[in-house]
Formats: sequence, C-alpha cells, structure tokens
Amino acid sequence: MNRRQKAKTGENDVALVPDGAAINGVTVLNSLWSATWARPAFPFLAGDLLCDILIIGAGLTGVNLAYLLKKAGANVVVIDGGEVGEGITSGTTGKITVQHGLFYDRLTKEAGSEQARQYLAANDAGKERYLSIIEEESIACDLEKAPAYLYSFDDAAAIAAEARACESLGLPVSFLKEMPLPLPVAAAVKMEEQYAFHPLRYLAAIAKGLPIYTGTRAIAIEGRTVKTNRGQIKADQIVLACHYPFINTPGYYFMRMYQSRSYLLAFANGPQIGGMYIDAREDGLSFRNWRNLLVMAGEDHHSGDNQKGGRYAALRREMAALYPQAQEVYHWSNQDCVPLDRRPYIGPFSPKLPGVFIATGYNKWGITNSMAAALILSDLLAGRPNPWADVFSPQRHPEIWPLLRHGFTSAGGFSRSYLYMPPYEARLLPPGHGGVVSYRGKKFGVYRDEEGNFFPVSARCPHLGCQLEWNPDEKSWDCPCHGSRFDHLGRLLNHPAQTDLRHEP
Repeated sequence: MNRRQKAKTGENDVALVPDGAAINGVTVLNSLWSATWARPAFPFLAGDLLCDILIIGAGLTGVNLAYLLKKAGANVVVIDGGEVGEGITSGTTGKITVQHGLFYDRLTKEAGSEQARQYLAANDAGKERYLSIIEEESIACDLEKAPAYLYSFDDAAAIAAEARACESLGLPVSFLKEMPLPLPVAAAVKMEEQYAFHPLRYLAAIAKGLPIYTGTRAIAIEGRTVKTNRGQIKADQIVLACHYPFINTPGYYFMRMYQSRSYLLAFANGPQIGGMYIDAREDGLSFRNWRNLLVMAGEDHHSGDNQKGGRYAALRREMAALYPQAQEVYHWSNQDCVPLDRRPYIGPFSPKLPGVFIATGYNKWGITNSMAAALILSDLLAGRPNPWADVFSPQRHPEIWPLLRHGFTSAGGFSRSYLYMPPYEARLLPPGHGGVVSYRGKKFGVYRDEEGNFFPVSARCPHLGCQLEWNPDEKSWDCPCHGSRFDHLGRLLNHPAQTDLRHEP
C-alpha cells in the first residue's frame, strides 16, 4: 500500500499508510503533518553573507517573523541547520487557540491582571493574524473553526477558577458539567471561536519566496557575526528562533526552563468530535480531528525521565478503551520548552548581547505564541514599542523555589555522570534495548541491536555534561537536565547540545 491509498472513501479522507518503515505493522514517520505535505526545497548557504536581520530557525516562529518583516520591506535572511519545519513545528497538534490549559487564573494570581491581559491580547492577535494571512494568501491548510474545551475529571473548582479568570480578562467562556467526548468529567470550560489547521501546509505557503538557507547550522555568535558550518553572516540584528538557544551565556536560559516530551497518535475509525479538548492535568489527554483522523496526545513527562517507557502503550490503551474500532495510522512525539513561570521569553536576549533577540519557552502552546513572538519582535526590531512585550520580557527572573528545584534536578544529572558507576554489564542488555552500563570496564551508553551487536557512546551530554538516560519508547538517549536528545547511535536529535555523542571503540 502506498501513500495515495485510502482506508475508506470520501473527499476528506487521507492516506492511511504513507511511505516509510513499519513497526508492528504501523508506519512511523516524524508526524502526521510531515507525512501529508510537500516540503519546500531551499538552498544551502554558499559562503559569507550580509543582511540587516538574521533569523536562526525555520519553524513557525522564524518563518512567521520573516514573512512579516519582508512584507514591511526589511532585508531579512533565515537559516536552519535542518530543513524548513522539520523540528518542533512538525510535531505540534496544530491548534490555533488562546485556550492554554489552566493558565489564566495562575498568571493573574502570580503576575497580576495587567500582565495576564497582555498575554491574552498577544495570543489573540496571533490567532487573528493567522486567519488574515491564510485568507490573504489563499492558503489551503485545512483551517477549521472549532471550540476549545479544557476539562478535569476531579477538580471542578480549578476549572471554575479558570473560567472566572477568563471572564475577568474579557474572554467569554462557558462552564460545563459534561462534554461531547465519552469522558466522565467533573467540569469543563468551553471557548468558542478557536481554530485548528495543518501547520506545515501553512508554513510551506508563507515560506515561498523567503530567503531561507537550510542545512546551515549556527555555531557561534561573535558581535554581529554568526558563524555557521557554511560561512559567516553579518547582520545588524539577530533573532534566535531555534526552539532552544544554542548559546549558554549570557542569558542562562538553561537554568530558567526545562523541556517536556509528549506523545501523539493519529487513528482512523474514530468519530468527528466537534472541537478540541485538553485535560487540565500536565500528562492528560488532548484530542482534535484532522479530516477523517482523530489525533490524541498525552503522557507528558520531563525530558530524560522515561526510563521505564510505555508511553505509546498507555495511549493505545486509552484509544482502545474509548474507541474500540480505532485503527492507528501514525504515532510520533514532540518536545516543548517550559519556563519555570510558564511564560515565554520574547525580546532582547541579554543586555550583554545588544542587537540579539530571542523567542523561546512556549509552554506547549507554540502556535499562537509563535505568531505573538513574530508580532512583538517585528516591532522591537524596528525600534517601536510593543504593548505586550513586558509580560514576555526575557529580563524577568523566576521565583527562587522553582529555580532551586530545577537546579536540584540538574545537579542530580551532573552527579550521576561523574560519581555513579553502573553495576550492570552491557551483555545483560536485552536485544533492541539500551542503557548506561559497564562496558569493557568503563561507563558507557550502550545500545544492543536485535542481532546482539553493541553500539557504545559517551553517556555524558555534550551540552553541559549531564548523564544521559535511555528512552525505550523512542530508542534515544535523553538528557534529564536540559533536554538534549540523541538517537540510539548517538546522532543529535534535539538541542541545546550542538554535536553528536562521541562514539566509543
């Protein structure tokens, strides 16, 4: 069966088995979105370059910003170490919504109603700008209006508080005791006038005609010059829109946020659910339709904290319990940066790096926040004040207790790297598994393939030296300190690390 074959007929049906390798009969690609779009091709950088504004990162943030800047007549260039849209953007659920979980009540209490209004206004403006761009450019990206539901199985009081906070900010919501989904909820908040789309089809449309160079990895920033693997780029202003900043100092963003992984399934033979749904719990379930498929996400955890695995299995059990006739089509995962106070960092990178800006830490709500970042940064880059910039200021500092807890987690990863000697020998690893083990008398991260061959790599993350952990669900080496990830052979998957793991003999 190839990409064009269907499971059933109908104009909204999609291919159920795209080209690719199969595991347990299920075809595995990066995501549903990456399997159902035509990636635009862009050239490598071919030598040194000059520009006014350089954007590092060709996901939604970087391409949205470049689109706005080019419309305003700016001389802008975008680079990416990989391909357009192949990073975090490709793994999202694709919800264009200002419903961001149990958030507005918390933000109002912690930062005040004025900053909560700024956050809401920025994201609402982001939502509206998507709609206007899609209409103006006639983009076929499966835009669909759908209400957004936030639900809880056991905490009606938290849902009621969130509803009150939304209403106090001028955001109309409905407080409900039940939903269309077959879930026994205690309460839910319903928000109308929200949207969903195909994020990569949108991205492909607005990327056309932009000066984007792929396969061009930023290595260092020296003054107003960015060194890449293919040449140097001098720019008056530089924007880091690369999910996680690749420089540690100044800024120290690695101390101010962590990374979280989530897992997603897309399946056929599920119902049209008439909206977008998300559990108030951090690791709860999220649902939305795309054409004839139902997308379910959940099982969130701190990156590097999945030694036992079973995340996909847990989602499949939920799928089978809710929809016994469901047929899995795709499964994939994604990674999000979460600031300790849950607000993104959008603005000047650091007073010690004038002319450098950042957009990161979207707290799992990267669609509207990426457009909000593009709107804010397009003002700041032009020297204009922005009415929402204060709530996202990178110069704010987290409260001491979250900072200490995050520091303890990182300290544990450092200490294991230097002090812990595993008692297990590599020969005890089952085929197809990995672990930090003793190999030839030394500590390594070792993967044992199905034929019994061993593949040892350094067990230390090249970012800051934390001990890596094996993720059995994805056969990857994950850093519990700052979220860098590597495949089972040590090849870099996720930043902030910049290099592959060192291979050992």
